[in-house]
Amino acid sequence: MGWRNFLSFMILIPVFLILITHTSHEMKKPATFYRSTWIWNPFLIQTEPHQILSFSKKEGIKEIYLQINQELPQKRYMDFIEQAHKEDIRVFALGGEPTWGLESEIQIPLQFLKWIEEYNVGVNQEQQFDGIQFDIEPYLLPNWSSNQSQIISQWMSVLSQFVEEAHKAELQVSGVLPFWLDQISINHPRQTLSEWIINRFDHIVVMAYRDQAEGPNGILAISKTEVSYANSIGKPIMIAIETMDTPEGKHLTFFHKGLEKMEMELEKVMINFQSYPYFKGIAVHHYETYQDLRP
Repeated sequence: MGWRNFLSFMILIPVFLILITHTSHEMKKPATFYRSTWIWNPFLIQTEPHQILSFSKKEGIKEIYLQINQELPQKRYMDFIEQAHKEDIRVFALGGEPTWGLESEIQIPLQFLKWIEEYNVGVNQEQQFDGIQFDIEPYLLPNWSSNQSQIISQWMSVLSQFVEEAHKAELQVSGVLPFWLDQISINHPRQTLSEWIINRFDHIVVMAYRDQAEGPNGILAISKTEVSYANSIGKPIMIAIETMDTPEGKHLTFFHKGLEKMEMELEKVMINFQSYPYFKGIAVHHYETYQDLRP
């Protein structure tokens, strides 16, 4: 090699290394995650709409599950949703009670669905709900333990009817389920109740209420089955965590540990699940306690 060729080769080495480093960085770049949250008091969109949207932008919240109260004037929903859409935030109509899982009460969720459908038809596109979050928890019924199989059968029937009617109205439906439903087997065909529910909804939020990411009882361990299954069938899924003070145990919530500790643990969750393309991020329950969480 001549002297000039040697100098040219030496000059090109740093450029080559930069290109390799850049390419390697791009290949390892994690997926883009976002957050969602629940607003159980819909009158907040009347009293503090700008505060809600400002907080949402700061926290990377891209979906809001907004409880519906038909006593609130529709104009409030219209204005809030329109402003949310301008900030690239989707708004889902939130509804559900444990009794909604019973076939005897099927007309109540269907009436809720009809209200959403009629609302969306009557407003401009930018003021429409982006979908529905159907949050019914029949396992909270007092007779769940003694009558579990019958309640599950009714729950499945109600879910099927509700999602079918929502799809007829061209509405996406988000479902919420606790992580432990993967311990219940059903025969439709033989699978877990968790798998059956994930199959039915357009996207899923799995409640993995723990205050640490790692360990045998941490967020990662208790939600991995649902995340893996949702990814295997191409179903978007988010992991929900709690920020509300709860008498059920300090280990279920970040209320006592604060925001900084929560962010440290959620970073571990996102790093561990970044290879799952249908894992979309973290759902934080709920807006009021989330914004008040101590540093």
